[in-house]
Amino acid sequence: MHKNLCNIKIKGGETMNKKMIAFAVLVFAVVMTSFSVSGTYAKYTTTGSISDTARVAVWGIDLSKFNKESIDLFATAYSSNAIKSANAEKVVAPGAKGDYHFDLEITGTPEVAYTLTVNASVTDNTADTGRLKFALVTESATQGEAYAGPYDLNAAGLANKLKLLSGDASGSKEYAANEALFGGNKGYTIYWEWEFAESEKDSVDTASGNDAEKTGNGVAAAKVEVTITATQKNPTE
Repeated sequence: MHKNLCNIKIKGGETMNKKMIAFAVLVFAVVMTSFSVSGTYAKYTTTGSISDTARVAVWGIDLSKFNKESIDLFATAYSSNAIKSANAEKVVAPGAKGDYHFDLEITGTPEVAYTLTVNASVTDNTADTGRLKFALVTESATQGEAYAGPYDLNAAGLANKLKLLSGDASGSKEYAANEALFGGNKGYTIYWEWEFAESEKDSVDTASGNDAEKTGNGVAAAKVEVTITATQKNPTE
């Protein structure tokens, strides 16, 4: 009886000791875990950052109203068909005249420096020295009235005057960033004529007409070409 009681106590004590040991191990694990976590998040930290944004600089130059593949400066017929081409090719002849109006509208104010270039080429092969006379007139000069002259420009003179549309006689001018070209439309008209009344030129005119017959159709006796180009300047130059 007494032995059994002692055994029971011993077994009970062992059970208690095991529980205490397990509890101590658990507490130790919790403490070590706390130190581990504390060591993970406790540190020095320094942060630096920079940021910037930008948009693309505006170009915005529009020459669409000037850009035409074909114009009606010359024609296939004049003076109620008193002069008339035998085919669809445009012709010139003594007594003929014509004109072409254009609006030089260049819109936009670029945020970059740029160069405006006007390349103008005018050909007059109507005779040895050229028989066509030209004029370039602003819309404000005629004020809606029919133009009566003077036709004071030869082919080279018209080309030079067209180059002035760039803003410089050379045909090229540099503009600063945010500098607009024109405040609005600028109307111009090119006029030309082959004067009929100069009798001393009859032989020259006749020779020109005979040359056209010999060379056949399709030979360009008169031609006007104008190209306007806006180009961004190299910022490093």
